[in-house]
Amino acid sequence: MPAQLRAIAAEEMRTFVFAVAVVFLFSLFLAVRSAGFGPTPFFEFFRDLRECFQSFVVAAMVMMIVVQPVRRAGPPAGVQRAIALIGALLVGAAIATVAQVLLAIEVQAFTTEQAWAEAGHG
Repeated sequence: MPAQLRAIAAEEMRTFVFAVAVVFLFSLFLAVRSAGFGPTPFFEFFRDLRECFQSFVVAAMVMMIVVQPVRRAGPPAGVQRAIALIGALLVGAAIATVAQVLLAIEVQAFTTEQAWAEAGHG
């Protein structure tokens, strides 16, 4: 593997690990916050943590898949780069929202309305 590809792979791996760590910490915060509102059994805390992490990691990875190529191969600098990245973020956010809704419908057996509300849009 050429050195340039190795460097890109190492950087992408660092980005991936950082994104997963941030999603885990955010999910942990949400699980702790919801557990703080009364006696929460131990298994419910971990169920909440798993559900939050599962939903948010899917969204983060979808957005990463959309944004990273634009960040790497997009315009070099200036307004065009900013516009390309903003467009990638908007497209990534839209796809991630749809992925979260589909995940909620499939995995958690929600109705469409419940899944839309769970994704933060209701």
